[in-house]
Amino acid sequence: MDLPPLRDRRSDILLLASHFLQKHAPSGALYRLDGSASAALGAYGWPGNVRELEHAILRGIVVCRAATVTAEDLGICHQTLWDGDAKDVAPHESSSYRVLKNEAIAAFEREFLTRLMTAYGGNVTHAATAAGKDRREFGKLLKKHGFDSQVFRGNLAAVQGASVPASGGTFSAARRILNRS
Repeated sequence: MDLPPLRDRRSDILLLASHFLQKHAPSGALYRLDGSASAALGAYGWPGNVRELEHAILRGIVVCRAATVTAEDLGICHQTLWDGDAKDVAPHESSSYRVLKNEAIAAFEREFLTRLMTAYGGNVTHAATAAGKDRREFGKLLKKHGFDSQVFRGNLAAVQGASVPASGGTFSAARRILNRS
């Protein structure tokens, strides 16, 4: 059976996203995508196909602050801009370097916190140790971004791709950036 890649089946993206929202929502919770999330899902290239879509939806459920998942919650908004999939997307005219930099840092922090908390099953002490931060400072960072460690416990802790390397590479760079703040 030959199935074309997800990027060639744009009409399936929102149907699959809806399915994954229902599949991964905590019992009794109803989540929906806002317009920016739907647009971002449609514009993204999906090199990881359906598995990447499912992980983006799962991340959106974990990160969102209400029952509405935004493009920022999905974690693909900044990826599309940097990966070159959305060449026609223009930054806001009123966005200054400082504003864009702060938005990029905040998006990085949310992504990094999500990966750590997922990898360590919501254990703040272990996640803080892995990040090279004091537990109290790490807790402040979680609070700043509205994270609740309880959300990461249970079935959400087994997200594929959430493992965090012990040292080196991007992880070490992430430690340096987090330790500056």
